[in-house]
Amino acid sequence: MASSAAWFVCTLLPSTAPAQPAGMETKTIAIARDGDSWFLDWLIEHFQNELALIADGQYDILYKDTFNAEWDQDRIDEVLAAALADAEVDLIYAAGPFMTRHAASITDAQRTKPIFAGTPRLADASDFPISEEGTSLLKNFGFICSPRRIGADMELVLGLSGADTVYCIVDAELLRNFDATEKFVVNMREKLSAELEFVPGIDDVESCVSAIPADAKAVYVSIMPRMDRTRQRALYARLREKALLNVSMLGHYGVSLGAMAGLEPLRDKAIGRRSALSVHELLLGVPAEKLPVYLPVQDQLLINRAAARAIGYSPSYEIWLGAGFINEDFLDTGESLSLEQAMTLAAEQNAAVIAARENLHIAGEDIRLARSALLPQWELSGQHQRREVVDPIQTETPAWDHGGSYGTEWKQLLFSDVRWTDFRAAKRAADSARYNTESTELDAKEAAAWRS
Repeated sequence: MASSAAWFVCTLLPSTAPAQPAGMETKTIAIARDGDSWFLDWLIEHFQNELALIADGQYDILYKDTFNAEWDQDRIDEVLAAALADAEVDLIYAAGPFMTRHAASITDAQRTKPIFAGTPRLADASDFPISEEGTSLLKNFGFICSPRRIGADMELVLGLSGADTVYCIVDAELLRNFDATEKFVVNMREKLSAELEFVPGIDDVESCVSAIPADAKAVYVSIMPRMDRTRQRALYARLREKALLNVSMLGHYGVSLGAMAGLEPLRDKAIGRRSALSVHELLLGVPAEKLPVYLPVQDQLLINRAAARAIGYSPSYEIWLGAGFINEDFLDTGESLSLEQAMTLAAEQNAAVIAARENLHIAGEDIRLARSALLPQWELSGQHQRREVVDPIQTETPAWDHGGSYGTEWKQLLFSDVRWTDFRAAKRAADSARYNTESTELDAKEAAAWRS
């Protein structure tokens, strides 16, 4: 990504800017940064692109991107104060969690200009004052808030891993100055019944991963604003080597860098557009207290199948149905089925269908049994006797007397209401079993079609 200075050169050098209509007002926006960061650059770029579209033909925009604390906590107040004191500045865009937190903590009297925090706040990890209507309660301070980012991610980590403890990798500078850590951990423990352990995220990937215990099962990687993409890819690669299930707070973007899973969809444009709309309203004089702060999104689980395979994770059937996947080429796949083949196979192997077909077979046997009582009956009968005859003179040589009776009988039932009723009932039961079997087969095929 190009450096931030390169992005703003067109606005800082008026001679290179396109001609504007005579009399168009110029709005000057100060970018107050925590420090240099790919993540902040990413947010600012999308914000600028969206604001350029909204402001087109209404006012010109001049950005002053010279207010940089360079990740020095002692300079945050100085940098923000300088931006507030700059007479040319109409609005301040606070870029970064530290700048945002400080801008919210100063008094209303000190907040002499509108300040908008472009870095989304996490509602379940911060306590910014928000009204019942979902607007900011701070004068001259607008921001964006993600309602339940960390809570949803933690539920995902625990659901996928079954772990009792989640190890959270957090930027070391953020972790060192995160004054709500203890309160946040207590809240998450109560909500999720799980322990959270923090691991400082530093550029030395090996040292970072080595700080995770050998018996760990799950890792949650927060936004790492100071770790470039190359090191983040290396971080996820080491987590895979250690067979650690991992979820990225960056969601789909983190999965593209190598994380195994993530929930948050790509919403860079949505954040940029909301920031631009809010800043536009503030520049037109709308009070910050009237601007909405919540930016809800519809989470969608995305799984990196190559990463999942590397750590030996296999998604459950429910996850297969609802999740999206990338890097599917890394897995061996069988021959694909057409929809018709899938439906036919489902009807053949569905347990309910097999049971229904067996019941249909039994019903057919019941018909034959009931019909047999109405058919001609032919019976054979016989009786044979052998009797020993004892000669009183020749006792040593016994004699035998044989005799018996044999016969055959043919019968035909002319009428029996009971037998005919049994036969008709068996036929009706067989019809019912046939319809039930067909219905069960169709249900199985329909279910297979929807899941395909």
